Amino acid sequence: MKKILWFLLGVATTAAGFYVLNLRSNVLQPTTPANLAILVKQAIDANDLSAVQNLMIPQQRSKFTSGDMNSIRQYIQVGTSGEAGSSINDYVVMTFGNHQSITMFLAQPIGQDDTWHVAKIIEGANLAPAN
Repeated sequence: MKKILWFLLGVATTAAGFYVLNLRSNVLQPTTPANLAILVKQAIDANDLSAVQNLMIPQQRSKFTSGDMNSIRQYIQVGTSGEAGSSINDYVVMTFGNHQSITMFLAQPIGQDDTWHVAKIIEGANLAPAN
């Protein structure tokens, strides 16, 4: 009887461990550009400056202030008043050796084909590398 109880306790402990692990894996992580954008917006909505800063590269964290966050919050509030809300689009900024850049708006795959396409190219500015 003791062996059966120990076995059942082991099975229950293992199942509980997998359940907790599954809960942790469902927490949104900044593993994709879209996830990162969602996390930044959530932190701004929560007025959590340190959370926004922690999502930035270390060199830029101290440069991003509560004033910057308030400016961004104004865009968010304007974009959600009576409208459908925000959307996430994929952009790629290509910066070349002369620090000139272009921004490409990417169209998501349609139908069976998993191929991404460029929807628009915007000429950029002189972008020096982040310090």
